[in-house]
Amino acid sequence: MQRIYPTRRQAVAALSALPLLSRAALAAAESRLKEAAQRLDIRTGSAVNFVNPVEDDYLALIARECAMVSPENAGKWKWIEPTPGNRRWGAMDRTVDFARRNGLKTNWHTLMWQNGGMPEFMLLPEVDRPSDHPAYDAYYSPDGTLSVANYWPRYRDFTSAIAERYKDIFYRIDVANEPFLPHGSYTPDDLIDGNGFRKGNWWHVAGGSSGPAWMDRFFEDARRQFPTAKLVVNEFGVEAVHSQEREKRGYLLDWLEGAVMRGCPIDGVGLQSHLSVRNNYDEASMAAFARRVKELGLSIFITELDVDTRGLPDGTGTAERDRLAGDLAARHVRTMLENGDLKEITWWGISSGSSFLAKRGGEEALEPTLFDAAFNPMPMYNAVCQVLEAAA
Repeated sequence: MQRIYPTRRQAVAALSALPLLSRAALAAAESRLKEAAQRLDIRTGSAVNFVNPVEDDYLALIARECAMVSPENAGKWKWIEPTPGNRRWGAMDRTVDFARRNGLKTNWHTLMWQNGGMPEFMLLPEVDRPSDHPAYDAYYSPDGTLSVANYWPRYRDFTSAIAERYKDIFYRIDVANEPFLPHGSYTPDDLIDGNGFRKGNWWHVAGGSSGPAWMDRFFEDARRQFPTAKLVVNEFGVEAVHSQEREKRGYLLDWLEGAVMRGCPIDGVGLQSHLSVRNNYDEASMAAFARRVKELGLSIFITELDVDTRGLPDGTGTAERDRLAGDLAARHVRTMLENGDLKEITWWGISSGSSFLAKRGGEEALEPTLFDAAFNPMPMYNAVCQVLEAAA
């Protein structure tokens, strides 16, 4: 039977009336996902957003199914230091404390973000903005004071403060987040350099015009301050057959090959993996990509997995929508597992009640992850577990 979707207001009201599983009931349930992954030396994880209140039952679910947590917003520079010297650590402290109390590892997301997550003072001065095109909004601000002279002292001060507060506790660190940009109608070509980098705030001040080695310095500093963390470049939009995703995948792989040759202290690539059922998954190319990354001695970290089910043909029922989401997630995990050195599978919220995509995507995207808002497993949970169990 085809499901008739309620309005957003009706859905929220209905969800608020649902009985929640107790923490004891959640803790007593079998941790099938975590155990299957651990047999393969893979860590499962979830984003958690302690910037806002987080319900206890959701935290119990994460403790049951995951081996790590990623701060959805609490580690972003924009949240920690909105103005120079005004640091607020509370949300990240709660993230680390939750992980420690439950025997989980913590990731850091993110240090240097080319496409957002920066406070206004870490953007370029608005007077230097070359165009009023909205694509430049992420890099320029009337309050921006970032420059060639101050970017490195500011960056070192920020990372040193993190190291002083938390020491070398992080499993993975997204050193560079979303640095690449493919050509396309949504952005001016002059925002992309010959190596595929966004010509954003960091590119301008850190020597992006000098060539692809400009990001190495950030990894070298992260290695000094966090010697045991897995250091990655974290990127989205590389998994589909779309020409822009193929182009970005090529830029990313070229940089990885060069970074290894230069001796850049990088441990792997973070694939955000915000997948979509309406975009054909490029299994053959992703398998080749994973094999090449492995040949380079690098690992693969799936860092922000979810599946967007919008755009399916009219009349697609709920059960079919959920099955397709599960099949796509499992297909991606299997491709990375069989062809690369897969070390991590982290969802960007393991229940739809805490999923960024579910909140943003509307009624068609209410179930993009492992569990629904009442913490019932979705078909994706069983599909991914089956892939991991078969491999083990």
